[in-house]
Amino acid sequence: MAVIGQTSHALFFNGVSDSVVCPQGDFTQTGHKRVLGGNDARSSAPVLQDGDSHRFAQGKNQSLTRFTIEAWVSPDCGGVIASKDGLFELRMGSVDAPAPASFSVTFSNGVSSIARSANNYPTAADSFISNNVGYNTGQRELYHIAGEFDGSAIRLLVNGELMAAQVMRGTYTCNINDQDLFIGGKGGEYRGYIESVHWKKDVSTSTLKAQPCIRSVSTIGLWRFEEPVEVDDTVFNITSAVSAGDTTITIGATQCQTMYELVSGKSDTLSSNYTLESLGNYRVANAAHSGGAQVISVAHTPFNLIINPTGTDVLTGIPNGTAPERVRLKAINTDGTITVDSIHLDFGVSSDTGSRGVLHARTAFNTSNNIASDSSMVLVRSDLLIDGVSGKPYQTIGTGSQAIDRTGAMVIDESGNDFHGFMFSRNIATGNNFSPTSWSLADRFKIGHTGRHKYTQREGHPYLRFLPPVHEQEITRTIDGIADEVLVTFSGNSIGLKEQLPINSKVSVTHTATNSRFSNIITRTISKGIVRNGLASIDANRDGVIAISVEDVRPFLLKGGGIDVSSTTDSQYKKHLTPETESRVAILEVSGLSAGYVEIHYNAIDLTGGKMGLSDPALLITKTVPDGGCLLDGKRVAAHIADAIGANAIINSAGGLIKVPSEYIGDNNLILQHHYLVGDNTGGIEYADDLDESLIPSNYSPRNTGDEPSKPPEGVGKKKHP
Repeated sequence: MAVIGQTSHALFFNGVSDSVVCPQGDFTQTGHKRVLGGNDARSSAPVLQDGDSHRFAQGKNQSLTRFTIEAWVSPDCGGVIASKDGLFELRMGSVDAPAPASFSVTFSNGVSSIARSANNYPTAADSFISNNVGYNTGQRELYHIAGEFDGSAIRLLVNGELMAAQVMRGTYTCNINDQDLFIGGKGGEYRGYIESVHWKKDVSTSTLKAQPCIRSVSTIGLWRFEEPVEVDDTVFNITSAVSAGDTTITIGATQCQTMYELVSGKSDTLSSNYTLESLGNYRVANAAHSGGAQVISVAHTPFNLIINPTGTDVLTGIPNGTAPERVRLKAINTDGTITVDSIHLDFGVSSDTGSRGVLHARTAFNTSNNIASDSSMVLVRSDLLIDGVSGKPYQTIGTGSQAIDRTGAMVIDESGNDFHGFMFSRNIATGNNFSPTSWSLADRFKIGHTGRHKYTQREGHPYLRFLPPVHEQEITRTIDGIADEVLVTFSGNSIGLKEQLPINSKVSVTHTATNSRFSNIITRTISKGIVRNGLASIDANRDGVIAISVEDVRPFLLKGGGIDVSSTTDSQYKKHLTPETESRVAILEVSGLSAGYVEIHYNAIDLTGGKMGLSDPALLITKTVPDGGCLLDGKRVAAHIADAIGANAIINSAGGLIKVPSEYIGDNNLILQHHYLVGDNTGGIEYADDLDESLIPSNYSPRNTGDEPSKPPEGVGKKKHP
């Protein structure tokens, strides 16, 4: 029996500005009092900046004569996974390209030693995969990496295998220090997914199996990013160019209405300028005030925005060479603009208030070519004020820095040792594949440009939803067969499982039918035909692909059964034609694009192709990445796709067809029974009996600008599954 959780999460780091800092001092509160002119001011410097006087070494890491740091990662192409200055650094790959994995430790005498792999990670992908586009993230391997130090040796393990070791002469200990622990580096030092990080006083190889991280008696810190938060899914785009220093950004009336509804929780029409509700005031020490040193009030705002959050065009995945920037959202206006301030206080620009406009100029969304460039913005449900150094010589670094966290900036340490993290960066990278080539502002303005949003808070890898192997199981079947009871017992090594799987968590309980070798896996085929959405000559920027036929559809199937169906009236045909709630992603190799490939997101299969006017089974497409209407490398992406399919380009599946010879498992094994392994075939929703085919190409063709595009059959939803 296997028990599988239904959800998990990971953080994606953009390789430019993303980071998590876990302060190793007193982090029981985010603010400290400071008295100025007889009034109390507050400061969050212990969380947000180095060099303050509030740090001390936590007692939980006093005896570091031996320890392990392990993580689950999917690097693209990676970099620093976890680090603590003066103690350790664990890395795999680099932001720009595959590179060795390594684990370094600094001893109490100041000497460092490192174990470095001979292999590069991530391992070489297919030749059509490049390292400098934003949509590579789903094409990378998942790795378990661990570094351990036992006083006499440093070892590096990848997927449970020893990849490098450095043996010392004698026994060493490590310094206790109060330096912060960083996940994903200090900002721009890692690109890719990090699923979990586990720091423990344990070097036993028996506990370094490539299994999901679970709290144990030796755990120092455990960060799994499973905080119960939601992020806003809407992406906003700047519609008029922005200059550095501006405090208003134009996004248009429609987007202002959408933003107003999201941040206010109201559904009425935005009829007057809306100032965001304040949760109170920051009390900021300002020694540079024109009226003399005093404490000023700066209103909280419940929402910030991050401009250019990925460092890439979010529609094409192509790096745009400009930095992400976090700003404070202050007002939404009826003239189609929003009012913002930089998160950075700058008493050199505004001595009394410290407020300043945006740091960087931005380009407007290019509607004719469907190019977002650096115009995209996402909401962050927390607020920051950063006082880099502008108060000097009047006040010390970080005096005015403060933060509030509504939902999501916190990263919980599940060890019980309170090494909680905060989504915050100390740097912005320059000169890598995804970052700006240079930085013209003062370095103090590199701080803070990250947060938890739709591009950082991501769904975790399915493998890590598997619970540990079951020790004992007991199944009680009810007479009516509707609700069986299952009692599952795990071994004592899984002590932290109870806390990591809250009450009422949804899980799947499956029977293990067999353990067997396989003889072959089929994960690709050739493309045969294409159907576009009818807008190529009407609204070229909305051009798109709605179906691609393939030679062998088996690796792409979303549901079980019906592989050999040839009749469009067969119930199995209709089942596969019915769309699922979540799309699967295939990869089409497109040599005409500099990136080398396009993501094909599809949620249904036409088993004959006939419904879409094709002669072979077809994938029914919800979107492509880059978008079909984007103008890249001289033509629309949809046209590049058509050229590739005309040459029978290779298309790679998200899953595959596994072949298991009967002699490996025995002729009487249950899995050889027809459709025995088929589970839920509904696709996440129950639909009405008939599909909506009103927009398929045989029934409809768009004629004018603004018309709906042609589409595959659509489901008429009745009930979405919980």
